[in-house]
Amino acid sequence: VSIEKSGKFSCDANFSDVELDILHGDFQVDVKYGDFEIDEAGGFISGTVYNSFGDVSIGLANGAGFELDGEAKFGSISYPSGSDINEIEDGYTTIIYKGTIGESSGATVKVRTKNASTSFKY
Repeated sequence: VSIEKSGKFSCDANFSDVELDILHGDFQVDVKYGDFEIDEAGGFISGTVYNSFGDVSIGLANGAGFELDGEAKFGSISYPSGSDINEIEDGYTTIIYKGTIGESSGATVKVRTKNASTSFKY
């Protein structure tokens, strides 16, 4: 599924790949057994990502910044260099990610990834 542009966005996808070119608003993504990509995200106050057995990639608009509340089980969360993120190992299988990506703007993004990866990039 390919979508050119959206404001507020909610997606629940199973066994499907989804690509969104431009997002300008809050988002909630729940992806299982498929990949999800946003080329450019900005203008959001709240974002939520749940993914398992599929990867999520979020390109950030210039100036986009947020507080990250992340947890990866058997997976990872990657973020741009220069981000202020603390990584805390929780047992052998889980890493907790807390901190700021970009300039803090009051926005928050919650990520829960399992057997998958989530990446943020400028």
